[in-house]
Amino acid sequence: MGVYLKKQINEHTFLGIWEINDTIESLYNQLTLNSEEQKLYNNFRTNQRRLHWLSYRVLIKQILNNEINSIGYDENGKPFLNNSSYHISVTHSGKFSALIYSKNPVGIDIEHIRPKIIPIRDKFMSDHEFEQVDKMYTTEQLFIYWGAKEALYKLYGSRNIVFKENILIEAFPYKQKDLIRGKITTADFQKEYTLHYEYIEDYSLVYVVG
Repeated sequence: MGVYLKKQINEHTFLGIWEINDTIESLYNQLTLNSEEQKLYNNFRTNQRRLHWLSYRVLIKQILNNEINSIGYDENGKPFLNNSSYHISVTHSGKFSALIYSKNPVGIDIEHIRPKIIPIRDKFMSDHEFEQVDKMYTTEQLFIYWGAKEALYKLYGSRNIVFKENILIEAFPYKQKDLIRGKITTADFQKEYTLHYEYIEDYSLVYVVG
């Protein structure tokens, strides 16, 4: 299918989702990788990882109308566009890859919703957060909590952060699409953010613009 969703969030922020039904060859042939990117690509161990990686690069070309810079990664593994002042965040799960691109710091997460998240919820949620979950929609809401924390983690851009302790999400009712509030709190940083979430088929999508 290719581009599943492409939209402009504000004057300087763009979001895209790619539905992956391509072959590796068809995606690869749409790109010109530099030596560093080619080395990274060659080191991927699975075809699924190659598909995800190639698809969001092709998606960037679609959003930027083929004016794509090469993508680098900082010491924390956060992607950035070389020779550009814009920020970028990428995500992939199952049949989708997605990205958000902005003049401001951003974070995004997409996840295939599956019940296996319930036994591990205490690894990323506080007890207070879990008490606020609508028990009729436990699995669905847990993925929004996870996605919100993952998006804020990507925006923050440092590995020295614990989801359960440093990223807290305010309680929210179950809806198909809404805005929620989250906060990052560390020894030397504290800030609140508004995040957008929605469900797309059996996937959760959360993104934040700083």
